[in-house]
Amino acid sequence: MFRDKKPNKIVSDAVIKDALGDPSWLLGVRIRDGGAVTAVVAADPENEELNEALKAETRERLLNIDGVRKANIVMTAERDPATTSALTMCFVYWS
Repeated sequence: MFRDKKPNKIVSDAVIKDALGDPSWLLGVRIRDGGAVTAVVAADPENEELNEALKAETRERLLNIDGVRKANIVMTAERDPATTSALTMCFVYWS
C-alpha cells in the first residue's frame, strides 16, 4: 500500500508519458514539488464505466513511477451541443 519512494527523484512529462504509453487521451500533466502529479484525461461522456476504469489505471500507473507520491486524475469531456438541453445551457450560462 505504501511505497518507498525517493522524494528527490525528478519526474518529467516525458517520464509520465512513457509510463502511460504516450496515449492520445492524455491532454496534460502538471508536476508539483513533492511528487504530486495531476493528469488531465479525455473522457467519453457516454461511457462512465470506461472512464472509471481509465481513471483507476492511470492513477495506478502514475503511482508506480519513482518520485510520484500523489496522483490526481481530472477527467474532462465535450458534449455535442445539439444534444444539450436548453435547461442545461441556461445553467452553464448562469453558473
